[in-house]
Amino acid sequence: MRESDRLVTVLTPGFGKIKIGVRGARKIKSKLGGHLQILNHALLVIHSGSAFDIVSGAEAEESFATIKEDLSLLAKSLYLMELTDAIIPEAAPHPDVYDCLLSALRLMNSRKNPDIISACSEFKILQSTGYLPELYRCVSCDTEIIQGAHGFSPRLGGVICIDCEGYGASSSAISVEALKVLRYMSRVETEQVADLNLNLNQQNELNQLLGQLITTVLEKKLNSSVFIEHLTNIRSNQ
Repeated sequence: MRESDRLVTVLTPGFGKIKIGVRGARKIKSKLGGHLQILNHALLVIHSGSAFDIVSGAEAEESFATIKEDLSLLAKSLYLMELTDAIIPEAAPHPDVYDCLLSALRLMNSRKNPDIISACSEFKILQSTGYLPELYRCVSCDTEIIQGAHGFSPRLGGVICIDCEGYGASSSAISVEALKVLRYMSRVETEQVADLNLNLNQQNELNQLLGQLITTVLEKKLNSSVFIEHLTNIRSNQ
């Protein structure tokens, strides 16, 4: 790799997450660099290289300009990208995750209910990579969860019934409404969730539950989540 070259990470439907080299991408007059900006949905021509595969052609099909011009939408989109990068290994195809991300970007670019779209996409990424929480049976005693007040344990991986709620200090309360939303998300496509209308308290609870679950799965807090929290605090104080 030369100083003018760049190594970028891309998500593909057939090969998963891969690193590719882009010749001359750092040059001002680079013909490829503009097509490979972050978030872009692009058609690439790639050939094998000695150390990394090399991009020989690129054409951006969607650049999601609305997202890039809105700080809140951009933060949510980058969070989904960071989550995907952290949760899937290289060269492991995850077409469901690819489709989920592309759908999320298109919906957020149209400004269609971005808060619930972002939350649903987080949930779908977890679901597609094998981290779907148990929502129908108690993860402690295996009894069926009936409607009522229950707990949620990211460490145990799902809902705890009211009889076992004190089982772990890491558990927190989950409302009937939040449990219904999570169950609904597990059954439908992201586009259908875009029509949900949650009040601020319901959205905050959903964000908190998913954030705790993701932090537990990854064993770390994503950098972009801190920025989103900062933006949320600014908006709430205005």
